[in-house]
Amino acid sequence: MAQATIQMVLRLADLDRTRLLIWELRELWSAMRLLNDPRAEELGRILDRYTDGGDDEHETGECP
Repeated sequence: MAQATIQMVLRLADLDRTRLLIWELRELWSAMRLLNDPRAEELGRILDRYTDGGDDEHETGECP
């Protein structure tokens, strides 16, 4: 019996609407930093983790 498998990788970060969302969130992060918002650094870390392409299946550390 013949068998075929396909592995497909879809990077959401490459989709146009997702890239626009990331840009808008970076702009928000920048404005938050200018206002000394205490949550700005948290948002920055979240964006960095997402855009750096972290391996969600093999992440180390604690889940929130």
